[in-house]
Amino acid sequence: MKYLKLITLLLLSIYSFSQEKEVKTISQGAYKLTYISPSKVQLEGLVLSVEETKACLKNVPKSLEFYKKGRNIRTLGSILIVVGSGIIVGNTIKNLSIANQNNSEGDIINGNVKEGSPIPYFIGLAFVGTSIPILSSGKKSIRKSIDIYNSRYTGSKNISVNLITNQQGLGMALVF
Repeated sequence: MKYLKLITLLLLSIYSFSQEKEVKTISQGAYKLTYISPSKVQLEGLVLSVEETKACLKNVPKSLEFYKKGRNIRTLGSILIVVGSGIIVGNTIKNLSIANQNNSEGDIINGNVKEGSPIPYFIGLAFVGTSIPILSSGKKSIRKSIDIYNSRYTGSKNISVNLITNQQGLGMALVF
């Protein structure tokens, strides 16, 4: 009976991991992408994953280049935030453990109180402070990528009026 339960459990676990991922196909039509956040881009109301966004942008190489650049910059900014926060939290824990050590009355009277250093706080704050403009730069690059992609559909709709002069007089040219 134990073996039957074990085999049933094994087969159920294999079955649960053998499900296929739904593959979404995106037709390369004249659809406009909508920028929501650096990790969320919409196509006709459907939120695209990073891979699906790259698949949409591959027809416009400049747009894909800016998108990849923005994603890499955002990854670097995220790493800097995590490292800076880790340094700050680690130093806080270290300082708390030093403060909890037994300081004798003689050490306190003589001024030999064990204290932690504030330098790691400044280093951590520098990492976090540096990451903010880096994250902003990555966001701008991703937004620019989406704007470049969308401009290929709206670029021909720009209308301009030019003033033209020649031997016969003055005129206006409408360019669209």
